[in-house]
Amino acid sequence: MLGKFNVKQGFIIYILFFLYFFLCISRFLFAHSLQVKIQNDFQDTIKISEYIKCCKDFIKEDVERAIKCGKEANNIANKYNLFKEKTEARMCLAAAYNHNKQPDDALLIYSQIIRDIESKQKEADKTRKDYIYSCLAECYTNKGDIYSEKELHKQALSAYHKALIFFRKKGDKKGIANCYNSIGVKYSDQGTYDIALNYYLKALLIKEELGDMKMLSVCYTNIGVVYFYQEDFENAIEYYNKALKIDQKAGDREGESTCLNNIGSSYFSLNKFEKALEYYNKALKIDLLLNNTLILARDLNNIGLVYANQKKYSGAMESYQKSFSIYNQLENDYGKAAILANIADLYYKLDNFSMAVSKANESLEYIQNTQAYFVKQSVYNTLSEANEKLGNFNYALSYYKKYSEIKNNILTGEQRNKISKQMTQYEVDKKEKENTILKQQNQIQLLSLKNQRIVTYILIIVLLFVIVTAVFIFYLYRINKKTNQFLEAHKQRLQNTNSKLLATKRDLTDTIAVRDKFLSILSHDLKNPLISVISFTQLIKNSIGNISEKELKGLAENLSLSINQMYQMLENLLLWTMSQQKLLLVNKENINAHKIIEKNILFHKISIDSKNITVSNHVDKNLIISFDKNMIDAIFRNLISNAIKFAPQNGEIKIFSHISDKTIFEINDNGIGIKEEDMPKLFSEETVLIKNGTMHQKGHGLGLSLCQEFIKKNGGEIWIESIYEKGTSVKFSIQ
Repeated sequence: MLGKFNVKQGFIIYILFFLYFFLCISRFLFAHSLQVKIQNDFQDTIKISEYIKCCKDFIKEDVERAIKCGKEANNIANKYNLFKEKTEARMCLAAAYNHNKQPDDALLIYSQIIRDIESKQKEADKTRKDYIYSCLAECYTNKGDIYSEKELHKQALSAYHKALIFFRKKGDKKGIANCYNSIGVKYSDQGTYDIALNYYLKALLIKEELGDMKMLSVCYTNIGVVYFYQEDFENAIEYYNKALKIDQKAGDREGESTCLNNIGSSYFSLNKFEKALEYYNKALKIDLLLNNTLILARDLNNIGLVYANQKKYSGAMESYQKSFSIYNQLENDYGKAAILANIADLYYKLDNFSMAVSKANESLEYIQNTQAYFVKQSVYNTLSEANEKLGNFNYALSYYKKYSEIKNNILTGEQRNKISKQMTQYEVDKKEKENTILKQQNQIQLLSLKNQRIVTYILIIVLLFVIVTAVFIFYLYRINKKTNQFLEAHKQRLQNTNSKLLATKRDLTDTIAVRDKFLSILSHDLKNPLISVISFTQLIKNSIGNISEKELKGLAENLSLSINQMYQMLENLLLWTMSQQKLLLVNKENINAHKIIEKNILFHKISIDSKNITVSNHVDKNLIISFDKNMIDAIFRNLISNAIKFAPQNGEIKIFSHISDKTIFEINDNGIGIKEEDMPKLFSEETVLIKNGTMHQKGHGLGLSLCQEFIKKNGGEIWIESIYEKGTSVKFSIQ
């Protein structure tokens, strides 16, 4: 049984491996075929997203740069005919133009986007259609916002209604609610409050369903605005307070400021001037912290209105002038017109009727071609009353008619009734919706209980089946258990024996390799120095009494050189053997690098002098490194020894250090260098590179291997740069 299972398992693994190999080859070939195409245009196409990001990031800080980035992204997208990227690039560019007070350019781009997208609408699949609907909805919404800023309410309404169509096609409830709200604002600006309220209530129902507290606050505020302009100030305050609680809970300081200002305006209209001033000052305090200049202008205007009604005319004029200065800096014509209308009214109260007429006419110049009904209403009223005081009765009557026409459009009894009915219907619809939800919850609960009973019965049946199956399986298990145990025990014994044999073989192989390398090093590296020692001692013995002091000194130096070479070889051999047996542990400490180098230069002094080599230590005398002392000593000893070995007679060795994020040491000689084909063999474990020095000294690479191992143990790297017959630089880094 076990044998069959293993063969089957091996066959399955083989099939899976073959399929995986085939898949890898297929992917490689496919990737290779794409590489040629991608490599030419990848850099350009990746720039599109970078330019788009740049455009978005710089809209508020550097709008000229944002426009430039948007144009670059659009040009690249056009070059490769990338529909989605081109659309996004132009959207960003239009937003930048609008922020740069170039609304007509922005409108033109949005119209181009809409035209291009609508041409692709029929051929798009469902996924792409969702993207198209989103783009069209966003374009029409942005066009509506621009028309609103230009006080072109009819065009704005048309754009918002078109946006609403695409939000509905996409099923975007949040977008639908925002559209309802924007449409309501436009109808409110035109004074048709019954229609405005209808859209606000539609938006409110969706926002309540979505739990979107931010937009819920906006809806409450807009409903409050409707009540305010219908002079139902108590209801206006109620809805403003609902919005205020949401904004305060959310920490929305800008929304909180707007609500405080609206409540202040309602109290102002109720002639509760102290209460109004209290709320206006609260709003002003927040807006000063936010440094929102546009809203600050609004706050100052409202405070001026309170002062004017309290007959504090100098304070009122000061507030109006500060507000006008801000609107003038912002180039906000509507704001300037509203302030001038209030200044005109202030001059009227001061009995300066000529200045009142002058400022009122100046206000009209800013809003003549707009639908700013409430500012016009105030201006026409001031012009009518001031001209009457000046005796210009025809002008007074003409302006009074204009004033009455606007007032009647805003405050009609029919609109009041419609608004009242709509609010009643909203409450009824809301209650019915709550009742429907409650009924649905009850039905779901009943179905849930019924389903629970069914599930319980099914679970009991399944449990019984499982018990019977378990008993049967247990019976089979008992039959096969003893056989499997015997086979498993036998298999385990075989595996253990095999593992022991393999381990023994590995250990024996490693031992033989170490022995061979050990014998090779002994036979080659120690032979010549040992022969030299024997020769020199024999020569000294035979020449005593017949040799000069100078010759004796020379023989002693050569003898010392040979002994030093043997010592270094034995030291390296000992360290290497301990390292192979894992007996060397890293013990880092702070070491003066300059001193350790000087010590090793002194150690090799006889070898250096014998070849008349100049060794210069350029390492900073105060450089402290963290390293194992014995290991760094062995590293410099071996690297300096190698440099001496391969440096020419009268040669030069330089030792440097470079400090950046790491410390790098460099031992540089002007010796025989290394051939390019020999470079890979330097640190190879499989290949031994045998090289003769300039005085025919043989080296088998043990010292270099030892250096590499010690440097790695201390977290560094070693590498060699060499030009054949010109010299070699050995470099290593430490952390």
